Amino acid sequence: MTYNILADKKPVELTVYAAAAKALVLDLFNRSIVPHWRAFEPTVLMQARGTMASISYDDQNTRFTISLPEIATGKLTRAQASMYTGFIIHEALHLCYTNFNAPMGHGELGVMTNCIEDVRIELKAKTDGLVPNLSGCLTAIRRHTFQKYIDKNQVDQIASDPASLAYMLKVYGNIQLQGIDYQPEASQLITDFVRADLVEKYGPRMLSLRDSTESFELAKEILAASQEDAPEQDGDEPQQGDEPQRGKKKEQQDGEQDGEQDGEQDGEQDGEQ
Repeated sequence: MTYNILADKKPVELTVYAAAAKALVLDLFNRSIVPHWRAFEPTVLMQARGTMASISYDDQNTRFTISLPEIATGKLTRAQASMYTGFIIHEALHLCYTNFNAPMGHGELGVMTNCIEDVRIELKAKTDGLVPNLSGCLTAIRRHTFQKYIDKNQVDQIASDPASLAYMLKVYGNIQLQGIDYQPEASQLITDFVRADLVEKYGPRMLSLRDSTESFELAKEILAASQEDAPEQDGDEPQQGDEPQRGKKKEQQDGEQDGEQDGEQDGEQDGEQ
């Protein structure tokens, strides 16, 4: 199974790409089988709509739907296909490793849980050797999302806003635990972040998480700690640009949304998974 679905520089029909992507998702699932999915045969639908990547689970029909940003019609360029592949691999890892019946929380807790779960599933895939060059496959979407996030919110505003904690933990996990190649500004932003103490304290613990429930429990612990001696906050909260949330029908949104029609759409989301 190839993780470079577009093997040459020629454009590829969306229908051809979708078929190859679906085969890739099922291959990952069949090779990962974790206990809560044993004897389970999922139906996977691929669709392009809107501006975000997400995965949703219909437990009555044992059907997963992976939604991708609608970045092109007709054919995909190589750059677009590479971006799509990053989306697909991340969402497929939720199918492989996330327990959709585990508690996730809502609002701020849901955002925190999803950011932690994003890091956990990617670390699990890396440890298992499930995806060759996993960090490389995810670099393009993470760099693009981070750039749009700081363009929208400004670095000094993000650094001074405790509401950025969930995203900062995700970036920390991506860089320090996974080895994803972000821009240099990302590491500096973590250092300058007003709650860098919490990032440094709790970030390494994402390495030891064993399942989705433990992601939820860690999220609760971090939020409780963040409310103790929380610094006063001035001004408006920045819009969260790379934070997923789970909505209705056990939906997980990756948090790469709000892209552009330039063949590089990864996008941002305000509200993973």
